[in-house]
Amino acid sequence: MEIDQLKIFSGLSSSAKAKVNSQAKFVSYKLGQPLCFRDIIPDKITIILEGEARLLAKENNNILTVAKLSKGTITGLTSLLKAEPSELISAASALKTIEIPDKLVLELYNDEPSFKDLCDNTLFPSEILCLTNQSLTL
Repeated sequence: MEIDQLKIFSGLSSSAKAKVNSQAKFVSYKLGQPLCFRDIIPDKITIILEGEARLLAKENNNILTVAKLSKGTITGLTSLLKAEPSELISAASALKTIEIPDKLVLELYNDEPSFKDLCDNTLFPSEILCLTNQSLTL
């Protein structure tokens, strides 16, 4: 997969794309394997290439699926940019993903206007959960 095919990276400068290409890792997840923990700020963002994941919440000691996440969904970015863990996500099927380290994500956010604009103007599923239902805990 080419980095240019992913919306989040399409407007990057050539040098930024080269950094992403050199630091990106393709990672597979098995059913049930966690992508993000509700009490840990991730050290990477994960972009789903194939398969589905679940955005989870806890209510009265029950775990609920709030949303199914599929191809193109970015996980970990909300927690990373807020500097606060806010995502509980696990694989709902076998997943193929691409992971980008947090230091590079923050560098892109600070140095690449298109990346910053996308991050600042996208409402991610975990943000919607936090905004719409305060009774559920992540």
